Amino acid sequence: MKITKNCEKTCYIQFPYFIDYDDDDDDDDDDDDDDDDDDDDDDDDDDDDDDDDDDDDDDDDDDDDDDDDDDDDDDDDDDDDDDDDDDDDDDDDDDDDDDDDEMMMMMMMMMMMMMMMMMMMMMMMMMMMMMMMMMMMMMMMMMMMMMMMMMMMMMMMMMMMMMMMMMMMMMMMMMMMMMMMMMMMMMMMMMMMMMMMMMMMMMMMMMMMMMMMMMMMMMMMMMMMMMMMMMMMMMMMMMMMMMMMMMMMMMMMMMMMMIKTTLKVNF
Repeated sequence: MKITKNCEKTCYIQFPYFIDYDDDDDDDDDDDDDDDDDDDDDDDDDDDDDDDDDDDDDDDDDDDDDDDDDDDDDDDDDDDDDDDDDDDDDDDDDDDDDDDDEMMMMMMMMMMMMMMMMMMMMMMMMMMMMMMMMMMMMMMMMMMMMMMMMMMMMMMMMMMMMMMMMMMMMMMMMMMMMMMMMMMMMMMMMMMMMMMMMMMMMMMMMMMMMMMMMMMMMMMMMMMMMMMMMMMMMMMMMMMMMMMMMMMMMMMMMMMMMIKTTLKVNF
């Protein structure tokens, strides 16, 4: 039995994937052990039979002694059986160990499965949370985008309005500028005309001034000339007068001489 047990154990160690098969074997072993126990019981029955023999052979004391010896032997056998029982107990312990190992393995597997399940659940939860977060983010983004679009549209509208207003203002400004330019042009023309007139006037004035100056100069010259002429004339006149006087004197003298000569008057 022991040899087979060891063999089975080694088999179990070598081929762990025959777990179910080994379980069946173990059950069979348990049955065998039970059979062994039954054998022990049979031995006990033999003892009882020996006792019956004792009852039968009351006359033969020696035989009884022998039988007693036999009983002793049987007792020895019983001891042996007890030893066997001990061995069986050991085997049972081994089986228990195997069962414990299996239980431990099963527990470990269950724990692992539970852990895996928990991990999977956690992962799923995390994924769900992530998905939810993503969805929320997407929704938020969409909302933001919508808001942004709305804002952009509003801005665009405002910009358009502003542009329109600006255009209107520009047009108005242009019109005003045109008007102003027209006015300015008119004013400029007027100014130019005025300036021209002024210039003309100035020129005229200058000319007049020049003329006046010239006239003045001429007059002055004329005056000078006249003065000179006058002076000359005066001089001439004076000269003439002097000459006349001289002539007169001469004449008088001559006349006197003539008279003197003629009259012979003694003065």
